[in-house]
Amino acid sequence: MELLISILAIIISLASVLVTVLIYKKELKRAQKQATLDAYNTLQWQVFDELNKYTYYDIRHVCNVWNQVVEERKSHKKVQLTQEEKDERDRCFNEYRTLSGYLARIEHFALGVNTDIYDVEIAERAGTLFLKSLYNGKLKPLIETKSKGNSNVEYYAEFRKLVESIEKIEE
Repeated sequence: MELLISILAIIISLASVLVTVLIYKKELKRAQKQATLDAYNTLQWQVFDELNKYTYYDIRHVCNVWNQVVEERKSHKKVQLTQEEKDERDRCFNEYRTLSGYLARIEHFALGVNTDIYDVEIAERAGTLFLKSLYNGKLKPLIETKSKGNSNVEYYAEFRKLVESIEKIEE
């Protein structure tokens, strides 16, 4: 009888441990989803809302000016500019740096998703079309400009992987 009671106590203890582990795993998944939503919301007001102020053509223009100056500096050309042209270059330089910062924040979020800190399914549900349109559209000139001349380095690979993961989920 005592043996039966001991076995029953062990079974109940094991069941209790199993339930505790299951609850713990479920809580971890819930916390991961909440962290994803929190990070996405922060990204929304820090980056996405700001990027909505730009068009694809604005970003392309900024990148074209940046590329032009880089080429001029590589060739050691002295270019005479009007004050208006200098002001435009300064504006584009500032915009380039600002846009680069936004892109870096998106890359950090993508890294979090790709390393399972954040949940890819929640990221997909929160921003499917927007993230894809940023990568494949609006931010494409910036990504290409940053990748120019560095064929050994894939810039913004985490962002690309996130978009690919989102596309797989949609299939």
